[in-house]
Amino acid sequence: MENADNLNKYKLDIDEAIKTIISKEDRLVFASVVKVADITNITVFKYPELRGYILEKIKFEKEIQVIDKKIDRAIARLNKGNRRITFISLMNSCKFNSDHIYNNPYIKEKIRAAVIENTRALCKKK
Repeated sequence: MENADNLNKYKLDIDEAIKTIISKEDRLVFASVVKVADITNITVFKYPELRGYILEKIKFEKEIQVIDKKIDRAIARLNKGNRRITFISLMNSCKFNSDHIYNNPYIKEKIRAAVIENTRALCKKK
């Protein structure tokens, strides 16, 4: 039971470390996560599932960063070209597959939020 509590504590520390690294816009790599979370090599050897957890979280966060950057760039391109920002225009500009969008709720919600935000910005301008 004590091992499970320690493991959960380390996982919380890892989550906080990843959030800190992202907020500082530093490079998200295994070594920096372990350093910020103050986890030693001995700890990683003691709890081998921590290594997999860290790598999985890093992969997930990097995918989110890539998606966010694609959507932000697409919005900038569409605004620069004085084109309307719609769900379909963002989907095409980001070159997302429609199956990929509809199966990934994060992408779908991020595009919806971007469309709503830009629609509100247009309404305020008028």
